[in-house]
Amino acid sequence: MATPAAAAPTFSELPLLPGFSVAGAADINSSVVAVGEVSDNNGARAVRWAADGAITALPGLPAAKRTHASAINENGTAIGTSDEKAVRWGADGTVTALGSEGAMASYAHGINDHDVVVGVHLKPGWISSGVKWDADGKVQVLEPYDTRADNTPTAINNSGVIAGHSGRQPIWWDANGKVRALPTPQSYGRGETSGINERGDISGTIYFRDDERAVTWIRDLPGEHGHEKVYRMEYLPLPPNATHSRTTRISDVGTVGWVQFGSATTHAVTWDADGQVTELGVPAGRADSAANGISANGWIVGSARTEDPDKEIPAPAIRWAPTRPKR
Repeated sequence: MATPAAAAPTFSELPLLPGFSVAGAADINSSVVAVGEVSDNNGARAVRWAADGAITALPGLPAAKRTHASAINENGTAIGTSDEKAVRWGADGTVTALGSEGAMASYAHGINDHDVVVGVHLKPGWISSGVKWDADGKVQVLEPYDTRADNTPTAINNSGVIAGHSGRQPIWWDANGKVRALPTPQSYGRGETSGINERGDISGTIYFRDDERAVTWIRDLPGEHGHEKVYRMEYLPLPPNATHSRTTRISDVGTVGWVQFGSATTHAVTWDADGQVTELGVPAGRADSAANGISANGWIVGSARTEDPDKEIPAPAIRWAPTRPKR
């Protein structure tokens, strides 16, 4: 059982828009610009936080009632949804719909620094097809791993390698669009991916009947043709007394997510590049916390839930400053 790799980073609360009481930050870049959403009883609204914490609402498409921002790249380009349509926001906040011809709905999940986006088209029959949008918004359908199941890309790196899952199977697409399975343990229920870094390492979670465990797939083994790389799976360690874990994002400096204690309480955590775990803590007056995004230089964002959801206590998004891991 691992011990924490370093003292928990210091955190700050990010402001809410007027009239909203709950927020969650989804991702952050190296310029400390974060995106996420604020919400109330009427739904969610996508927002951007500047490095100084200033909050700005991101516009939706015409007549949209709800917006959600899911990721941001180093250029400040963000992605998400406007109602049930995938969108991209420029660094100036301008919103653009991503191509969704023939789809009932579309969702954007990941973006790289070339402004290439991956996500899904929801087709009749409620089956999700994995898609990739280029910088101009032109859409390409990705090769399915299983034509009978959902095929869901979750993240793309600057080399064009994509992480995802199909049905219960975690998968990846190489830069040429060839889809392959990621290794899994015996007797697992399902697996999903949550991110990919520039080395090609992939974060994810493996689900068992009574458990869920954070994992990384390390891309460092010679492939069958000698020049290719394939993956090996490693479990990420739990801190003392934790029982379950899940990842949400990975960068070259580490992986983030949360661990669970007992039946309900969750704590935000980060795993450094060596796999050592650090608890990020729970703000005073909050029941639990979760880390959702990590930048290339170690900034982390997430959320914290109030202790009593029936009380009207604001629950802003959380930002953790980088800390140097213990070596």
